[in-house]
Amino acid sequence: MVALKQGLPLIQNDQGVAVTFESDWLKAAVDRAARKAGYESWWLLDEFSSAVSQYLRHDYTLNIIELPSLERVVRATLRDIGYREIAVRFRAVNPFQCMSLAECVRAADPCRETTFFKRLAERIARLHDAKVQHFHFHDLHLCARRLLEDENAQPWAYPLMRARIVAFVRTKVEALPWRWKMQCTIR
Repeated sequence: MVALKQGLPLIQNDQGVAVTFESDWLKAAVDRAARKAGYESWWLLDEFSSAVSQYLRHDYTLNIIELPSLERVVRATLRDIGYREIAVRFRAVNPFQCMSLAECVRAADPCRETTFFKRLAERIARLHDAKVQHFHFHDLHLCARRLLEDENAQPWAYPLMRARIVAFVRTKVEALPWRWKMQCTIR
């Protein structure tokens, strides 16, 4: 038995990797299509995204849905409710992928900080090579605490470490070749 997050199927991206379904990702993709169709703020965005999530949770019977299949479902639904102009512009780009920065620290060897930043740089490069367009790093605060826990750090050291991690990620993402745009968030 597979326990799926919120009862939603996984999404298999273009590289064959299955990632969790995130309603924010779907909402962003539909919003992008609506804006291209001329809707500055589409009034059905929240309800539509919720309806697709409900369909996947209650009516879709498989544990994984491939990205092209999800795209067909969303486009057909948009056409059925009378928004053909949004449907033709909808593209299901690769979903958000997430990584815990704290888990990255846990996996590091005794030279934690050096290994952490090296692994983080490798992860960003792999994401770019896999053409991931949206990525989310989380657990920034916990990551800073774990990096500094063996050093008896002063309270003022934690915000500095968080700022250093954010600056490192920003530098690495900005240095990537711009064959496509990679959006990255850190929390």
